[in-house]
Amino acid sequence: MCYLLRRDSHTNVQTRGKKSAMAKRLAETPKSSKKLRNSILSAKFRAEQYPNDFYESGEQLFCRFCQHTIDWTRKNTCDDHLQSKTHIRNRDKKQTSASRSLQQSLGHANKSAEARREFIEDFVALCAESDIPLEKMKKLRPFLVKHCKQGGALPEHESSLRQIHLPRVFEQHMEAVRQKLQGKKISVVVDETTDARDCSVLNIVIGFEGQYFLVDVIFMERCNYSTFAQAVIGSLHNNKLDLNDVWAVVTDNAAYCLKAYKDVLRDVMPHSRHVTCLCHVINLVGETWQHYSYFSDVSSLVTWMRSAFFKKPARKRRWVNFLILKDRLQTKVPPEAVSTRWNTWFEAVKYHAEHVHLYREFFLAENSSSQAVTNILSLLEKEEKVQALTVQLTFISDVCSKLMTALTVLEGTHHPTAVSVHNVMEDLGFYLVNGTAKTCGFGAETDMLLSKMCMAERRKVLDQLHDAFHLAFTKFSKHWDTHPAKEVYRLVRVFDPRQAPAMEKQIQAYTQLEPLAHPSAELYEQWTAYQHCVSREPYPPDLDLAEYWRGLSVRFPKVAEVAVPYIYFPVSSVDCESSFSKYKTLLTDKRETLTEMNTKRLTIMSVKDGRIKHEHGSGSLCKCAQLNLTHLIHFLC
Repeated sequence: MCYLLRRDSHTNVQTRGKKSAMAKRLAETPKSSKKLRNSILSAKFRAEQYPNDFYESGEQLFCRFCQHTIDWTRKNTCDDHLQSKTHIRNRDKKQTSASRSLQQSLGHANKSAEARREFIEDFVALCAESDIPLEKMKKLRPFLVKHCKQGGALPEHESSLRQIHLPRVFEQHMEAVRQKLQGKKISVVVDETTDARDCSVLNIVIGFEGQYFLVDVIFMERCNYSTFAQAVIGSLHNNKLDLNDVWAVVTDNAAYCLKAYKDVLRDVMPHSRHVTCLCHVINLVGETWQHYSYFSDVSSLVTWMRSAFFKKPARKRRWVNFLILKDRLQTKVPPEAVSTRWNTWFEAVKYHAEHVHLYREFFLAENSSSQAVTNILSLLEKEEKVQALTVQLTFISDVCSKLMTALTVLEGTHHPTAVSVHNVMEDLGFYLVNGTAKTCGFGAETDMLLSKMCMAERRKVLDQLHDAFHLAFTKFSKHWDTHPAKEVYRLVRVFDPRQAPAMEKQIQAYTQLEPLAHPSAELYEQWTAYQHCVSREPYPPDLDLAEYWRGLSVRFPKVAEVAVPYIYFPVSSVDCESSFSKYKTLLTDKRETLTEMNTKRLTIMSVKDGRIKHEHGSGSLCKCAQLNLTHLIHFLC
């Protein structure tokens, strides 16, 4: 019995010893962070012990990196495999490959997101530059999704385009403009108008060397010389433009514009010169004839004819058919005289001079009781009044050509117009002063009508026509003789090789042009050589002046550095007037809810100079599908 007890005790001790040894070994083995689910030794048990290195499949233990089975019954075998060179090499190789794959996936995702963002911004830029409302995106989206790879990137609602992407695209556009203007001699063109919401709107256009960019649209509660000057200075500061780089400020002849420059802008822009718009000057000269009492019947006819055809498409068709029956070569409706559009009044007068003898017959057949038609028939009722009206219309039609031609030349701000300004204005002045003393020679048709009159009647008509010329010349000399840039326009002709031989040769005669006031030795030497060059070489009348100086800059770089900005010296505010036209077409009755900021952004982006193209032109929208614009327009309609 004692022997049996001793044997059982010995057996228990051995059992306890084996269990403690097993527990010690298990404590020494690395365990997973997860709780082991299998307490029985198996392939799954080993896989749970080494979750990052092994996995179990079909009751077999596999290495994750070497992809072959491992003897799972012995732990030492597993540890030896993990420390083998082959396993370590396979593990490092797979981890490096996984990291590279992850980087490539992230790079691809970023590239795809960038492509989608670029597509959306290209689309917003396209709409803004083409004056397509962003609300049209709802109609365009199915078309773009079908035909463009990135078409699905467009959001379903246009609000995100307007709130998120439009500000970003606008800032990119402005940054491109600022880079173009940095370090250049710039001219600041400013003008003010009143929009459909009765807001005072100030547009600021910056130009250099024939390129002009709308940089700001400012909404003001009131417009006077103080707010005008503050707006100009603030705009230049916001666009990071140096006031010392401004060499011309172009405005109209309004009193507050003149006072703003004289009292404020001239002091903060020391190198600038004030330029009053010459197109406004010529327009003011033309208005003396519009408001001249002797031509009151002409002005009334122009006004009533516009009312008679305004928003009357059926009458316009009947008029065209009437002209066809009369075998007229030009069958078009009368042009509208718009006070804000230069030359339109003269164009209307020229049209009426050709067709006035047909109006009575046509409007009698209309049998209309409208006020405009009644007034026209009353004006044309008596033969004497018709003859007098015909003389007035014919006279204005003959003599206005000089004004219209001068206005057209001065509107060409994207060409080297400055060298022609002095000649155009002087020729116009001589034409007007000679008209005050003419007894004939107004024009072939006018002279023929005057010759049919009796002596007394002809003398009376000639006195009225002389007075018309006198009024026009007085207005012209008032503005041209005191124009602040008149001397500049006279001197810049030296940079036109066709006119230079007739100009002064010495550089000291051009001190009014600031770079020539204190010339360097190199500039003086090149100036002398340039004068010698132009004095012995003939030049064609149609010489491209910009191309000429581009080529001459190789031989006379210092002279070209002075000449190129001056041949583009500003002459008018045409570009600012054009921006107002674009602004008014943008702000229609259906878009009056646009915020002032979005109105500004859309206006600036839609008024773009032809010489600067938005960088979005090479973007994804241009690469995808090459959209047919004709189909697109029909789709929008």
